Amino acid sequence: MPHNGLGCACVKDALVRKMFVNWKKKSEAVCEYIKKGKSGRIEFVLLPAMIFRFPVFKMFKVLFKIVRIMNSKGIDSLSFAADDTCNGCRICEKICPVNNIQISGSKPIWSDHCAGCFACFHWCSKRSISLGGYDFNIRNYHHPEVIISDILNGVPS
Repeated sequence: MPHNGLGCACVKDALVRKMFVNWKKKSEAVCEYIKKGKSGRIEFVLLPAMIFRFPVFKMFKVLFKIVRIMNSKGIDSLSFAADDTCNGCRICEKICPVNNIQISGSKPIWSDHCAGCFACFHWCSKRSISLGGYDFNIRNYHHPEVIISDILNGVPS
C-alpha cells in the first residue's frame, strides 16, 4: 500500500493503481474478518519476500544516498527546503498538522518540531519542496481519492 513517507519514482503509476485495487479487495476481507469476530492473522508476508519486491528493492539506492549524506553532513542537511519554483501559495503552511511552517518573504520556513508526515512535500503543487535541496528521485504522492480541501477543511475520508 502506498504511504505518505518517501516514495520513489521507480514505482510506476500502474503499480500504484494495482495496489489500490488490491487494497480495496483486502479491506473488504478485513472488514468481514472483524465483523465475524475472528482473531489472529488474516495474511502473512515473509520479510525477505517483502524486501526484495521490485519497488522496495529499488528504494535501497535512495536510502543509501540519504544515509551517506546524513553521515557526512549531519541530519540537519536533510531539512525541508523550498527552491526558487515556490510561488508562496501557503499550502505547506496550511497543511502542516503541527504548525511547523511559517511563510517569510513568500517562502516557507520550517521550525524544529516537524512531525515527519511529509504533507508539505507531497501536496506542494509546484514540487518545490525537497530534503535539503537534494534530488532523491522521490515522487510527490497522495491518495488519489483525497483532495487538498478534504484535508484543509478537516473532512473525514
